[in-house]
Amino acid sequence: MMQRTTISMKPQIASQVYEYAKRKKMSVSSVINELLGIAIGIEKQEGPERASYEIRTFRSGFLTGVDPDRLKDALYEMDIEEYQVGHPRR
Repeated sequence: MMQRTTISMKPQIASQVYEYAKRKKMSVSSVINELLGIAIGIEKQEGPERASYEIRTFRSGFLTGVDPDRLKDALYEMDIEEYQVGHPRR
């Protein structure tokens, strides 16, 4: 059973709600119910269908998260850290 209520909307919002209802061929009440349901998380928003895809994995000699293309950057940073430990700032 639906509960009746009265709401006040800003003119810009009201005009967009009415336009949306007309475009979707829905009642204003249905539009407001749908939008409020999405806003409070009890209804899911419809979106475009997305194509599924598969990520192919491979075995590597490196640990997860190690980028073999950036190894020289990691070594450079380690060298800087080692130098800074041996030569503290004054």
